[in-house]
This record gives sequence, C-alpha cells and structure tokens, in this order.
Amino acid sequence: MSMNKNVYRTSDLILTTVISLNFPIASVNKHESSKVIFIFDKTPKLDQLVEEYFARHLRIEPISFSAQLKALKSIIYGER
Repeated sequence: MSMNKNVYRTSDLILTTVISLNFPIASVNKHESSKVIFIFDKTPKLDQLVEEYFARHLRIEPISFSAQLKALKSIIYGER
C-alpha cells in the first residue's frame, strides 16, 4: 500500500483504529479531497497485526476501541 517500505499507510478508519491501539501514528496526511492517510512505522509486529485484522482473528476491547475511534475522528474533523 506504500511506496516507502519503512512505513504502512492506510485510509481505512477502522483499521487505523485497531493499529493505533498498539502502535503510534507516525504522521497524518490530510488531502483536499477530504481523504486522510494515516502513516505508521512498519514493523513485523505491525504486519502481523494487519494480517490478523484481515483474517478476522483479532479480539478488541470495545471501550478502548470506541475511545480510540473518537480520538481519530477528532484528528480528522478537528482542524482542516
């Protein structure tokens, strides 16, 4: 998904929420088309988490997930 092999980029808000529960967001790119790209430093553990997400093998604590999703929405919609 990324041209730089040292970072992982995604615009998927739910995936970003899951990743950011375990890994810090390295950067956020907001585009004029209202698309937001979240960038993470790529590690083997991050790759494993993403694989488990798409394989539907993750269990996430719902209160933490909800709070993190709200925090990400404030990043997206807060300052434009």
